Amino acid sequence: MKSFLDILLEMREADSTLTEEQIKHEVNTIVLAGQETAASALNFILIVLGSRPDVQGKLYSDGRSKHIWGPDALLFKPERWLDPSTASKYASTLLTFSTGKRVCIGRRYAINLIKTMLVHCLTEYEFLSEADKMTLQMDVLLRPTSGNLLRIRRRGRA
Repeated sequence: MKSFLDILLEMREADSTLTEEQIKHEVNTIVLAGQETAASALNFILIVLGSRPDVQGKLYSDGRSKHIWGPDALLFKPERWLDPSTASKYASTLLTFSTGKRVCIGRRYAINLIKTMLVHCLTEYEFLSEADKMTLQMDVLLRPTSGNLLRIRRRGRA
């Protein structure tokens, strides 16, 4: 699979009217769009994980939908995200990025950023929250308006 930058550079070779400045703006759009959605998704993920310490340690949810995740939905299988034929199917279930014609242009970048951040965050820290007290408001993005406090502590400390 080609990177977005490779595709843009190939387009520039085929169409000399595409400038280096335009390519830079396109790449910046992808990165910024991916960071906003990744930040929003990470916020919700960590709040929910913070309210479920049993799930946090093993990233296992007994409430997964078998319709979406298949018959092994209750198993902790991070490798399900590594298979390119299924990873995009699962990624489309993340509503943070919308779907269809309005899908987030930075979705792929954001999903990789989220995975990387979660690995680092959950390796070093424990998260505590009361997600059931969270209230939400829909603006351009779904945002918490209260009850979204997140306490963080280093793993292995009381």
